[in-house]
Amino acid sequence: MILTIDSCRKNAARNRLHSDLGRFCRFRKVIGIPKAGSGAESTIWKVTTLDKVLFRNQYLALIERNGYTFSREVRCDGILVSILPFRASSNEMEFLARLEVCPAHGPDLERCSITGGVEPEKSIEESARQELLEEAGYQVGVDDLINLGQVHPSKSADTIVHLFAVNVTGIPQFTASGDGTRFEANASVEWLDYDQSIQIADSLFVTAITRLIRLKRR
Repeated sequence: MILTIDSCRKNAARNRLHSDLGRFCRFRKVIGIPKAGSGAESTIWKVTTLDKVLFRNQYLALIERNGYTFSREVRCDGILVSILPFRASSNEMEFLARLEVCPAHGPDLERCSITGGVEPEKSIEESARQELLEEAGYQVGVDDLINLGQVHPSKSADTIVHLFAVNVTGIPQFTASGDGTRFEANASVEWLDYDQSIQIADSLFVTAITRLIRLKRR
């Protein structure tokens, strides 16, 4: 069979289409987009374009959409929680920050939020309670959590973070167990006053404080 230039172009286009569809099918599996007729919905978006997975491991995926590349935390389907414990101290409020090493920022301990991914079998509130116990040693009920809404911490990721605050004044503090990873082995927590808290380079921490104070002024 003799292949003409037009037929070669058609074959190349067909191969590209099959390749794109293959990436799309893999992408559906990565982010949990339901098949037609499954009755389920994606927690973050409905696919309206042909998304391509450029890279994926057990923690992260790089996705291209309409020429824009962003990341997704596949370990938790892109959904996280951030918890801000606070307490009354003298005439002011104090806020609890996490002290741990974040390799992406450097080798030293830094102040940051108490955060964690939402596990598939747990609700957002239950995940928040678990992270608070693991990272700060406080055991609270779902009704104790103050919902501070959601944030998108970065335009280069599709991550959604659910913010919570919790008043731990008078609540006993247990030893924080951590999650067993080496990054949390030397982690701890530290109480800060307002002036110290707003200097932290963690946008989740500062946003939670701002929303909590605004909520209490209503």
